[in-house]
Amino acid sequence: MWEVRESLDDAANTGDLAALLLLQTTNNANLKNISDEVAASFDSGDYTAAKECLARMKYFINIEESLKDRLDPPP
Repeated sequence: MWEVRESLDDAANTGDLAALLLLQTTNNANLKNISDEVAASFDSGDYTAAKECLARMKYFINIEESLKDRLDPPP
């Protein structure tokens, strides 16, 4: 997962808009997949797995916020 943060920092430092947009697309897919995993974990009563998924989800939500900051900087 740390590779995502490194890729984000590299793309932001070089101003590579295409790379940032690709990271955003990939991150959105990751969030969707994890959301599905969380739902499946809760449905099956596996709360330990749900907790692990939610921790991963928090990481990718932080990535999403960083991407938004870099793609839509304040005026």
